[in-house]
Amino acid sequence: MRNLKRVLSLALASVMLIGMMVVGASAANYDDFSDKDKIVNKEAVSTLVELGVIAGKDDGTYDPTGIVTRAEMAKMICVVLNGGKDPSLGDVTKYSYTDTVGHWAAPYIEYCAIRNIVAGKGDGTFGPNETVTGSQAAKMLLVAAGYQSAIEGFTGANWEVNTNVRANAVGLYDGLDINPSQGLTRDSAAQMVYNILDVEQVTYKYTLVANGDGTFTSVTEIDKTADNKTVLEDKFGAVKVEGVVVANEVADLNSSKKNDNKVLVGSALDAGKTKIVITNGGKDEDQNEYTGTQTFKVSTGLDQLGRTVRLYVKTGSSAANAKVFGSVIVTDDNKVVTDASDDSINSVADDNSLDIVSGTKVATNYADLTDLSSDAAKADGTHGVQKILIDNNDDGDVDYVLLTTYVFGKVTGKSTSSDGSLTVNYSGAATLSVDDKDDVVGFDDVAKNDYVLAAFIGGKLHVQKAESVTGTLDAYTSTSLTVDGTKYTVSAVGCYKSTSDDITPAKGYASKSELDKDATFYLDVNGYIVAVGAPEASAYDYAYVWGSEAGSSIGTDRVKVTLSDGTKATYDLDDDSDIDIEADGDFEGQIFAYKVSGNEIKLTKPAGKTAEGEKVVFEKGKTTVDGLTTADGQTKFANKNTVFFYVTTKTTGNVTKIDSVDVYTGYSAAPDVDKEDNASAFAAYNKGGKMVAVAITSSAFNSTDLSDHVFIYKSDSTFNDYIEARGFLAGSAEANTSLKVSDLPSGVEMKEVVDGKIYLYSTDSDGYLKLKEAGDNLITVNGKATNVSSSSVVVKGKEYAVTSKTVLIDNTDNPGTPSATLGAAPEDDDVITYMLVDDDEILMMVIDNTAEETPETPDNVTVTVANGKITLTYTGETAPSVDEQATAVVEKLTALGYTDIDVPASEAGLSADGITAKKGVITYTFTYELKAAE
Repeated sequence: MRNLKRVLSLALASVMLIGMMVVGASAANYDDFSDKDKIVNKEAVSTLVELGVIAGKDDGTYDPTGIVTRAEMAKMICVVLNGGKDPSLGDVTKYSYTDTVGHWAAPYIEYCAIRNIVAGKGDGTFGPNETVTGSQAAKMLLVAAGYQSAIEGFTGANWEVNTNVRANAVGLYDGLDINPSQGLTRDSAAQMVYNILDVEQVTYKYTLVANGDGTFTSVTEIDKTADNKTVLEDKFGAVKVEGVVVANEVADLNSSKKNDNKVLVGSALDAGKTKIVITNGGKDEDQNEYTGTQTFKVSTGLDQLGRTVRLYVKTGSSAANAKVFGSVIVTDDNKVVTDASDDSINSVADDNSLDIVSGTKVATNYADLTDLSSDAAKADGTHGVQKILIDNNDDGDVDYVLLTTYVFGKVTGKSTSSDGSLTVNYSGAATLSVDDKDDVVGFDDVAKNDYVLAAFIGGKLHVQKAESVTGTLDAYTSTSLTVDGTKYTVSAVGCYKSTSDDITPAKGYASKSELDKDATFYLDVNGYIVAVGAPEASAYDYAYVWGSEAGSSIGTDRVKVTLSDGTKATYDLDDDSDIDIEADGDFEGQIFAYKVSGNEIKLTKPAGKTAEGEKVVFEKGKTTVDGLTTADGQTKFANKNTVFFYVTTKTTGNVTKIDSVDVYTGYSAAPDVDKEDNASAFAAYNKGGKMVAVAITSSAFNSTDLSDHVFIYKSDSTFNDYIEARGFLAGSAEANTSLKVSDLPSGVEMKEVVDGKIYLYSTDSDGYLKLKEAGDNLITVNGKATNVSSSSVVVKGKEYAVTSKTVLIDNTDNPGTPSATLGAAPEDDDVITYMLVDDDEILMMVIDNTAEETPETPDNVTVTVANGKITLTYTGETAPSVDEQATAVVEKLTALGYTDIDVPASEAGLSADGITAKKGVITYTFTYELKAAE
């Protein structure tokens, strides 16, 4: 907080201070305000709440942006002058202003008018409902503090300037950024009142100065030698005490108490006690009433330990017996950094512009306070240990480091008889045990055999049940585990381990053999994974049956299926299944709920009915599957969770068999099915008639959705099933940084994919991309467009339209991050590498101004190849250059299917018989002729 400076003294007749707002019966504590997050001057408001000066509005708000009226200001003055209580003033019998007769604030206005704290508007009125400005409030505060308007020039034409000169000098506007000529908000008014609390009362003295002619002149000036009390001392009988909390009812930082097992447990003070190392006590400090280290009768918690706090204490008693006004306030002087990563204390400090110094102290689980050693400061690998770094005086130096470790353990013993007891096993034979339930925080929240997080703090064992997530391990590093797509940090804190419980520490757990396996992952207090256990039972999913085989009298029925996760496998049929295979091929093409256990699969009929259809039609992104024959409340509609099995068949002779099954989850992922696909369908429903899965069968799915194209510019981590990648999807100029690619085109590696090409994709049930070559809709350009306009470009002699859906991708900074714009055309000099088109409209265009342009045959040149001879014919007066001739020859031979083309050139022209090219494995040599057209 900004330290209030004692810059004035005050001691005239009646010392009056402006208060805050109409005091209501609402918030009794700053945290009770429902709109506290909107308060800017938090420390000022919280201080005045603790002193009883303000209490918010009746609706529970503080209304920080509300403007204070002149009537409200008058009442505030009276409340402050009465030490934070609303005074009893009785009825008014004589009114100073014509517009205050019968007004609710008339007694307060008269009280202030008599003492010259407020003045009318000069026309016999007061304007009680008008807003008060910052300058008006400042004048009232200064007069209430003993300044005389006549002496200080607070009247007349320049009253506002003179008022604000003095207001700035004494710090009334400190911490504010306002126009004092405008209405004063409740938030800003609180700051002004707060700023004057620590100001001493002003006394004037009068000195007679001889004029030299035997006469004297009286000079009035502020008496700076007077020993006057501050407003806080005079009106509230209190002093402001500031210091650092080192012990309270939760923990004592200096305690080094251990239990019988030599485990550090710490201790705490009695309830309602707080020990503070006072930092503003002494003869030359803010107050001299309380000094050194004192224990006050007030409650604080863990969040105050090690921090600088402020409290207002009644004078005249020892600290142990003194009355504390309200609660303790944590000041703005504290800079607190909390970190649980594997970074060292030094690194955390450095990352937050803090310094570890020789005086930095460290406490372990809020106990055993000692000097921080250099080894401890630079130690890393402590992920899971919460490190709280506190600079409690805003000087950039770390004063306290509080290390807190909650270990992961199992409740191996709990008794509720007699005093009760609790035992937590957390590492080998190590235990945390307590023989009195009153010394356990969270005793009723845990049971025997629960997995818990536990720590001794302040002499008590704090326990809480460990949270967990169950999922599949997708990827891992030495310090992280990725579960169902979410990346978790691995915790290194103490951890229970048991082969009988199948519990193992997360640190060192992962290996490639664990990938794609389900497990239960337990989290520490920071949300890091601390332990791994056996998974919970998997829920039912859906399977499509390719075929079946009936077992003999001693054999087992078998089924070949594709599961909703894309797995294709053959299983023994569990005896508890809903079906019994009597002949090979039974139930082929049907859908069942399933559960896999080892080599067996249990197939269960869908909870609802099934439906079939011929010549079905489906449009990606739509919910309707047309062509299904439905009844009894069944629908044709899919949803975001419906499993789509796309079954492709292959016919050899008269035999048709299933060739492949692709899986998609949700109507937004499944591709179009057109009439031309001649597809049939089998759908399964739940009890509510919702479609849970559908199998669509065709000999060939021909539709290609041009929106299903992607430009990938970077690949990240490689996992067992996919590669993380970043790219742009057709129709969007926003980079997608969380793509997952599971399949690449045949013969293509990922390093080639990210080199700037556009690919067609489909998605599987996990949302992974399966890439394919884009086909004829992708044009390789490697050159500049001609006739560029904002709505079209000409490429290779054909005009293409730029539409609002065109995505222009600038890949010039490759391998950096490209930029993309929707609906934009390239510049004249841009080198276009690829274009994705739909007829004559551009869907995606990639430019790379570092790419080499592919030379093109000049418009006036024609190349023919016949009978081992190449003839280049040109029109016009000038023959093409050697480079232009070579380009034309290479382009023609390439178009004819030749490779390894060698066109030697010289200053005199091309060689007459040195042009070679290969088709297949045979090399051909051509003669060459250049001639002008006739």
